[in-house]
Amino acid sequence: MNKINKNQSSQSAFTIIELLVVIAIVGVLATISIVGYGAWRKSVLSAQVKSDLNAAASAMESARTFNNSYPLTLPTTVSASDGVSLGNSVSADGKVYCVDGSSTEDVSIAYYIDNSISEKGAQVGTCAARPATAPPAVPTGLAVTSITATQIGLSWVAASGATGYNLQCASDAAFVSGLQQTSVGLATSGTVTGLQGVNTHYCKIKATNSFGNSAFTAPVTADTSTYQPPTGLAVTSVDNVSITFTWTGNVDATSYNVQCASNAGFTTDVHQVNTTSTNATVTGLTAYVQYFCHANATNTIGVSAWTSTVTQTTTATFGTIAAATNLSEVSPGPAAGDFSWTGITCSLGTPYYRFVWVSPQTSATAWNTFTGANGLTYPQQTSNTWKVQTKCTYSGLDSSITDSSSKSFTSVGVATPTGAWGTIGWDDRWTFNANSNTFTCVSPAVEEYTIVKTLNDATSGTWTYAWSTATSQSVSSNTNQGAHITTYLQVRCSIGATTSTVLSSTPRTDNASVDAPGYVPGWCYGTCGSPRGDRWSAVGCPAGTYAVYWSYAVGDYSNVIYGPGESANYYGYDRGYYNYGNTMVNDYLMARCTSSYRTSGWGPQAYARY
Repeated sequence: MNKINKNQSSQSAFTIIELLVVIAIVGVLATISIVGYGAWRKSVLSAQVKSDLNAAASAMESARTFNNSYPLTLPTTVSASDGVSLGNSVSADGKVYCVDGSSTEDVSIAYYIDNSISEKGAQVGTCAARPATAPPAVPTGLAVTSITATQIGLSWVAASGATGYNLQCASDAAFVSGLQQTSVGLATSGTVTGLQGVNTHYCKIKATNSFGNSAFTAPVTADTSTYQPPTGLAVTSVDNVSITFTWTGNVDATSYNVQCASNAGFTTDVHQVNTTSTNATVTGLTAYVQYFCHANATNTIGVSAWTSTVTQTTTATFGTIAAATNLSEVSPGPAAGDFSWTGITCSLGTPYYRFVWVSPQTSATAWNTFTGANGLTYPQQTSNTWKVQTKCTYSGLDSSITDSSSKSFTSVGVATPTGAWGTIGWDDRWTFNANSNTFTCVSPAVEEYTIVKTLNDATSGTWTYAWSTATSQSVSSNTNQGAHITTYLQVRCSIGATTSTVLSSTPRTDNASVDAPGYVPGWCYGTCGSPRGDRWSAVGCPAGTYAVYWSYAVGDYSNVIYGPGESANYYGYDRGYYNYGNTMVNDYLMARCTSSYRTSGWGPQAYARY
């Protein structure tokens, strides 16, 4: 059997440390290779960009040789290599040029070349960021493009080599008084602000770059006073539909606008007028409204700013207020009635009316919009005079008041009483009263009462009693005790012989009380007949009633023997009682009066013992 040599096996294999060292060495070599390749590739790309820029510069110089100026764009003979981008707009004025070049495969690669370094070749950077090597040229074509009261707009042709421009305007040619200036970048227009409103401003510009500044251009002039608003805007008169203004004009203005609105933003109820004079009237306004107003100046060049705002409230002019007509008493009663009239029309606002008593009373209703007044009271049986007042009201303002012609009428009759009956009182026989009533009459009328009765007894019929101011009346005449009485009270108002409508209470039905009779006359007992019994004469009862008798006997020793009970008209009757043995009897007799509707109490009790 062959044996394995352990020493030989361990010598032929790599250790872990040796493997890690080898891997690290390989990684370093790979990194060096990659970095070297990237640098080499960037060098190749840069060389290609620079080569294309140098070719472009050669083409630009050749074009200048034949045309006495640089082309504004790259000649068509120039074409960029693969992976290279060249700028196309290379000259602004044909005097100088600058071409940008860059790699499309590596954005960090950018070069430029211009006419000042064409012999040196392309340089790192861009045309925009290249350092200036000489002051820029003087801008050309300076012109005024816009004017307001405080600023002037300018434009110009770009200067070669310029990276910015400085603009200056002043109110004198020496550029001392009112000097204002501003700087802009590569733009070819700008605005100088903060100027004064004077007839002539002088403006100039210069180009700048990192090397220095060009000379200023020749100045141009502009008139800012043309755009100054008028001054001293003031209200000279106002009425309900218009406001008149005056102001100090601008010598350069050819006309003026005056504008009024009902809000400070000039967006609501706007009214405007144009005029060539220094005064104007804005019309078509609404009465009693605060208006905000301003003005501006205009000419062929433009329009000035608005003046400061002035406010003015229009008046409320009502004109002549008409009088109400066709006054009429619609339904005159004895003491109150309704009235009407024909209303008016207001030129401004809403018509209001007031009813006025002229005589004999002097009072008036509150103002309202109705062409009538209802339920007005006045003296009875009197000549009453009245009129109507009119006015117009607008937004809390009142016009003057106009009176109508007076109208008279005589009240006729007496007003019906007002109130309620309450409970009708009664004394249980013939007297009724209205003491709890609440009726009243309009002065000078007084209340009068009467009573109407209907009887249902021996003297049946209906009677009406005389009127009286007393609230209590008796119906004793023609009335019997025990009568069935139906009554109601009446009330009215009267002035002398003139009376009002009569009001009646609810009828009530009552039964008159009956007086009890006196002793029963002619009573005999014991020996009046056989067997023992009672006999009596009739009692007197009021007319319309009749007598009813009751007799009874009570024996001694609680041995009570009663008669047959109550009986009518038993006078002269022999009523017998039977005793048992020799019992002593106490005999009693009573009478009362009754009708079909009411019965009296029992009269005095007669007594006998036998």
